Amino acid sequence: MELEFKLLDSVNEENGNTRFTTMVLINNLPAGIGTGYSKKESHQNAAQKALAKVRSNKSHFLVSNTLKKPGENNRPPRPRRNGKTAEASQGETAGAQRQTAAQEDKTGAETAEN
Repeated sequence: MELEFKLLDSVNEENGNTRFTTMVLINNLPAGIGTGYSKKESHQNAAQKALAKVRSNKSHFLVSNTLKKPGENNRPPRPRRNGKTAEASQGETAGAQRQTAAQEDKTGAETAEN
């Protein structure tokens, strides 16, 4: 689940205090808005409202591509010592195999002509 706090507004009141307004986004969906006299307080109030909203409607915030499948690792591929990922190395290997096969075909055709 992706969680983000966005500061929407900060207003200086007549008494000199600053009032902050923050929105919580869960999976890029608005989940709660909170206000406070500090950023921390506005974050906490927004988070409390978001938590109440999530508890009442969990399925609204779940996104299938953010959930891990059992036994699946969602980490990006680790680079090998040559700086390339295993997938890139396999692609290059397949390309090299095709190139070698093409050269062998060409060599075989030249031999047959002689």
